[in-house]
Amino acid sequence: MSGTINERLGRKPAAILAVGLAIALALAAVGLRQNTPPPSGLEGQRAPQIDLPILALQPARAPARWVKPVLGKATLLHFWGPSCAPCVKQAPAVAALHQEGVKSGAFEVITISAEDVPDIRAFLRETGHSYPVLHDADGRAHGSYRVNAIPVDFVIDKLGVVQQELRGPHDIDELRTLLNAAAQ
Repeated sequence: MSGTINERLGRKPAAILAVGLAIALALAAVGLRQNTPPPSGLEGQRAPQIDLPILALQPARAPARWVKPVLGKATLLHFWGPSCAPCVKQAPAVAALHQEGVKSGAFEVITISAEDVPDIRAFLRETGHSYPVLHDADGRAHGSYRVNAIPVDFVIDKLGVVQQELRGPHDIDELRTLLNAAAQ
């Protein structure tokens, strides 16, 4: 046999490369899907009750507590952390929604973090955000809501039923639309 391998194989190397690339992309897509945490399965169910302290910017002796979504108001329950880049990116939208909810009275925005209190307080001071932050020191709320990655948002309707679970950061318009629908 004479000629180079490419001459003998003709276009087969390109075809083999294309098939190999397609297989690699398919495996990567499956791997990415497997790395995405599964949903909690709470949609359509009553929101789990939690009892957590509300952090103040300055340490308090007896912090206020938040026990459950307020019936009659839609609630955005936002799990986050100041060390989470997507959470930090979503923080201005969460803060704006909190202000809208305070003004309209139609919904409330509550955030939950399991990270260190000094880090949470530093983030709030640096950014000027004033939304309520519940501290989940022992991770019970994360467990009740089956949160295994942040950020994750739960839209809870005015009857206390989880209407939507959103994993990863979402824009303010989508969150506002879901909250307004849950408030109806």
